[in-house]
Amino acid sequence: MSVVFTSSLHKNLDQISTSTSHNDWVSAMQSSLRKNQEGTATLIANFKSHIDILEHQKARCSDSIAVLEELGGLTIRARNFFQSSTDPIKKETELKEFELWFRRAMEKLDKTAQHSTYHGINLLNGGTLSTPTDSAQKNMIVTNGMILDSKTLELKAPDFSTVFSIQNSRVDVMNAIDMVVTLRNMIASHLSALQVSLDCAYQSIQLADEACGIMDTSQMEQEVSELRRLHDLGTNVLSADSLAEPAQQEILKSFASSPTMEDL
Repeated sequence: MSVVFTSSLHKNLDQISTSTSHNDWVSAMQSSLRKNQEGTATLIANFKSHIDILEHQKARCSDSIAVLEELGGLTIRARNFFQSSTDPIKKETELKEFELWFRRAMEKLDKTAQHSTYHGINLLNGGTLSTPTDSAQKNMIVTNGMILDSKTLELKAPDFSTVFSIQNSRVDVMNAIDMVVTLRNMIASHLSALQVSLDCAYQSIQLADEACGIMDTSQMEQEVSELRRLHDLGTNVLSADSLAEPAQQEILKSFASSPTMEDL
């Protein structure tokens, strides 16, 4: 694999190293790459930590959805029993028991929202997770949570005394499920974005390692030596007009004036 100092890179080398020595330039470039690797390594650690947090929060959203589905199932059972039972005393007793189970499931939902904190983050209780995607922290992926308790989700105390009131409870549950699914989908989307960023960061580290390795090889020295020899040859040819046609001289002059290929 060959390495060429492009025009833009060559111009930036002056800012990296004041020396014109090839070895000093290589050393400065390697130092710059290593420094960038350190920043990338910090990003990688942060990505992995936040991916872990988001995966946990996504799982807790699934737990909340499971509880809400339990609530929805209770409304269906209550509706079916209400419509099928002909014994008023048994109907009242059974429906009161369904209401009790509904309240207990609501309490479970509240506990899930309140006790989902992980590494100081609880997206199910209105928390926020901000993930820098560059070393300068100028760009962020911000995951804004929601409060997913029964009150905020507008789940009212159960009233299974009529088919109409039972249906109202079912509608409330369906709306609540939509809200929790929305948060889970957003978390999943941000997880995907962070995973892509993590993969890119790993590739950046690998490419920097390969670049530093190439600069340590004799091939690099040989290429630079050949470029210098070609420059010397061009200078010698220009000193003997009979050895080059006018058109060729123009090309050689261009190379002689810019041996590093800045302006070619």
